[in-house]
Amino acid sequence: MKKFVFLSCLAALLCINVSSAQGIFDNPAYTKKEISLSVNSSAVTGPRSLFYSNAFGMDGMLYYQIEKTTYVGIGAGFQVLNIRPDQITNVVRSITSLPIDAFSFVAVLPVYAGIRHDLTAEGFQPYIGVDVGTSIMSLFVFVSDRTSDESASSTDLGFDTQISIMPKVGFRLPATKSLLLDAHLRYNHFATSIFDYTLFSSYYMGLVSANVGLTYLME
Repeated sequence: MKKFVFLSCLAALLCINVSSAQGIFDNPAYTKKEISLSVNSSAVTGPRSLFYSNAFGMDGMLYYQIEKTTYVGIGAGFQVLNIRPDQITNVVRSITSLPIDAFSFVAVLPVYAGIRHDLTAEGFQPYIGVDVGTSIMSLFVFVSDRTSDESASSTDLGFDTQISIMPKVGFRLPATKSLLLDAHLRYNHFATSIFDYTLFSSYYMGLVSANVGLTYLME
């Protein structure tokens, strides 16, 4: 008898959970406005891709619905592209004979507008989109002389402003009535050549980013 009661209660609990989950997935995920925030890990592409060790950052975007499954929006982000220490150290040592160590990174600030089209309006929602804007890039170098602990210094070697074209593909999945999980891949193609401060030449590059975050539906 106790076993029967236990199994009955367990079955009822499972039915309630399934019903609640189904209610979330059946809830239309489109709304007038929504805010998306995500973190990302990126890989650098192009002739100097091996010059970078890793890249990471975050993005935010405000969307406005223009049709049931189509949104336009504006956004901004911030990414840090770490340059391999051995690479930048070799460059610095080629300029001076001092026993110098160096650490360097490129800061990227993309600002953009875009459009996103959801292939479905509820439940599991795959989507495609594209963002277009500018990316402000600045190179920072920190150097230290091995012979002195007080000789560390940093240098900002200026910045470039690049035209960015960023196609993306991903999916959204309802977590609650007002929150959705968001995951997407984005490629940031810099449409103009970038001045390579380390090798003193121009080259092309891009960023392939894997983004994971949340979208808040503004009812």
